[in-house]
Amino acid sequence: MYRKLKYKSIEGEGNFLDILPKTLTYQMGKKVWSGAQSETIFKEVTQYCEKVDDGDYCYLKDKNWKKIIFTAFVESVDKLWDNSKQQVVSHSSGYDSRILSMAIKELGKDAIFVEIGGEGEYFRKVMSYFGWKDHIVVPQILDMDITSIWEQFYAPVGYPINPQYSPFKKLVEGGILPKGCQYFSGQGQNEVEKTTEPTIRKKKRKYYGFTENLALNNFKQWEGPWEMPFLDKDYLATRFKYEVGANMSYNLLESEELKSIPKETTASLKKKGIKIVDNMDRAVSQFKNTYLGGLISARPYNVLDYCEWWGHWVASSFIEKIKDTHNIIIN
Repeated sequence: MYRKLKYKSIEGEGNFLDILPKTLTYQMGKKVWSGAQSETIFKEVTQYCEKVDDGDYCYLKDKNWKKIIFTAFVESVDKLWDNSKQQVVSHSSGYDSRILSMAIKELGKDAIFVEIGGEGEYFRKVMSYFGWKDHIVVPQILDMDITSIWEQFYAPVGYPINPQYSPFKKLVEGGILPKGCQYFSGQGQNEVEKTTEPTIRKKKRKYYGFTENLALNNFKQWEGPWEMPFLDKDYLATRFKYEVGANMSYNLLESEELKSIPKETTASLKKKGIKIVDNMDRAVSQFKNTYLGGLISARPYNVLDYCEWWGHWVASSFIEKIKDTHNIIIN
């Protein structure tokens, strides 16, 4: 999905698909999921961490940090925006998506906004706040009963039902979205992590990588091309200079009204009766019918354990596409 993330292997550096060795050793666990040591689902492939060369590791303290960081983000969105194409924004009810909407509004631009993760109720409230008229919820699950949800709900984010489902591709095939769009995502703000490396002068250089829950989405072969301004190198170089605190995304929101719109979360969906890990037999059956599902045993338990289930689930989607051209070894 996110074609601009960089990886490296014995084949070189670049796009994940372009540097895959013919023999790949599959691995999954908490160390992989958290992005520790830049590992990925394949032992032979690691993340490529960019260096942010801005001197000492100390954060700068500036009372105007919100304006500085948001301005840098707006500049990245503007740089990535292709005015010759229809823009489509993958937009949730979350804070990072709201920041992306703020930037688009700041630039005087517009787009088609698409919600794919079951967060339609508050997504619509965010759309109303910004005055965005062209928006789509796929699917509209909140009015379904639990049986219908598991029969029809193919969301590819936090609620895995069908690993081969590509919502944006389906929208294009159905004529709801035009062909040849450029796609934007607000993902990446929370998944980017900073690491350090001591130097000979006892200073530290900054690097940034991304946790594997972001990288895993790279294996989803959705419609594209995709732009992720929260991963833009120029934006990150600015963001990493300043002390921002754990609630940066919330603090960047432009008004109390925007902050007051709740986020849709797994917990809030459960309150509506949508039981995320119950009635998973159909999902487990689909996984078992994949190439990876035939080689390993993994299923959800009483909680949605991402290391034990979701990671394998998303990986199975990708492995289905390379199983005939690569030798997959299970670690």
